[in-house]
Amino acid sequence: MNNNTIHLNDLLRKLPQKIRVRFESLAKYTYDQIFSDDIRERIYNDARKNRYNGDLRRQISSENEKASLLMFIFQLSQLLHNYDIAIKDTITLFEKEGIESFKIGSVEYKRGNETYHLAENLLKKLDESIGNPKLVKKIQSFNHPYQVIAFYKENILDEKFKKYIRF
Repeated sequence: MNNNTIHLNDLLRKLPQKIRVRFESLAKYTYDQIFSDDIRERIYNDARKNRYNGDLRRQISSENEKASLLMFIFQLSQLLHNYDIAIKDTITLFEKEGIESFKIGSVEYKRGNETYHLAENLLKKLDESIGNPKLVKKIQSFNHPYQVIAFYKENILDEKFKKYIRF
């Protein structure tokens, strides 16, 4: 991700409640997939045996924040992509019936207007905010959350935890 420091708690506070709840659910899923109970137990046992004084809970939490953020970006990207397709397909369908535009509440949907390009533009801004074109391309290649988890384990997870993780 780019050089700007993102504080996850600040981000979460700014999100609407439904999205925040979704993120928290993704974070739990991510944590369980990377640091299952047996893996955490092995990490802590080895740390005690080797008299490691580092703050493992904080380090594991930090790893989970990074993995959860990656998962959230993937899910948000998927949502925006699907929304973009749905809006454009719906507009095309209405046009085939001779209807140029339609409204939902006060929002008008019409080919070429701001709403027509909303999800596409948000997706571009999301990709730009990541600041790493290779990572963006990788995220776009994922079709399922387990691919995000596998990528994280293999490419981003701190080396000291990799020996405990199943690939």
